[in-house]
Amino acid sequence: MLIRRYQLALVSLMSVVLITTTFVSCSAPLINQNLKVVSSCTAEDQSNNLTLNGLSYWHHISRYPNEFSRLRFFNPETENEKYKLLPVSPSKFNKKTCINQDIILVKKVIHNKRQHANGIEMDLSDLQLTYGNLDSFKMRFQIDRPLSFTPHVSSLTSILKRQLPSQTRVNQILVDKLLNQNMTLKLVFYGHNHSDHKTMTVNGKKLVELLPNLPDGAWLELELTNTDLNTYWEKDWQGTAVPLSDIIDQPILGFILMAETPSGKTFESLAKNMDSNGIDIKDVDELFIETYIRLGSISINKK
Repeated sequence: MLIRRYQLALVSLMSVVLITTTFVSCSAPLINQNLKVVSSCTAEDQSNNLTLNGLSYWHHISRYPNEFSRLRFFNPETENEKYKLLPVSPSKFNKKTCINQDIILVKKVIHNKRQHANGIEMDLSDLQLTYGNLDSFKMRFQIDRPLSFTPHVSSLTSILKRQLPSQTRVNQILVDKLLNQNMTLKLVFYGHNHSDHKTMTVNGKKLVELLPNLPDGAWLELELTNTDLNTYWEKDWQGTAVPLSDIIDQPILGFILMAETPSGKTFESLAKNMDSNGIDIKDVDELFIETYIRLGSISINKK
């Protein structure tokens, strides 16, 4: 079977990948079957390199300053540029073929509305890509822990005890689904009707969990195949799992990349099952996960 390689000069991130730190003595040490340490921001083999212009981002932070004023780098005077996908100084890179853009991704821990305060999006509609012919997706990226922040579980527990009604009992298991000291990102491939939540669309997602002892500042390459994705139909933000074999002809028109909690949920969504009478959390202080990534390169192979 002929495999056509599309190497994209832009970046994104992935999904349910638990990163361990068992290094193999070789030129590209393996971290697990999906992730390895690499020497540069792009592969040496750049044959059939395809540069796409479809890389973009969304950004709610400046538009809703009252919601996001507690972010660490919130600064209206700079239009909150650290939370935008912007070019990195060229002096920090040797290769012009790299994407060279970075962003601090933000996820709300408590409330659902605008829970992904920003994110990266890539238009793939020109590739004639489907869930069936996606052979591999590779992304090279860096993380920076000093520029990232995950609230401690104790901070969340303290806020909930102080601001929820005294009779409310918060299950610690639920709290642990919202926070740990690992950074988590979510990559979602999407099909038709992605921008209309009231119409059914098919998605494939992956959560990527980055453990604390992952090498900071190293270039990492994450590789996924179509079988690594959790595929599902979605409408009104409610998903129904579907086997990959049932959607092989469905198109992949793009992907989005976001910061995420370990469970992919907010406290508001998890609390619905905690108390039959419901819990009023509208006045509970927000906590934010902030995750810095620097994009290097992306390649997509088709079957």
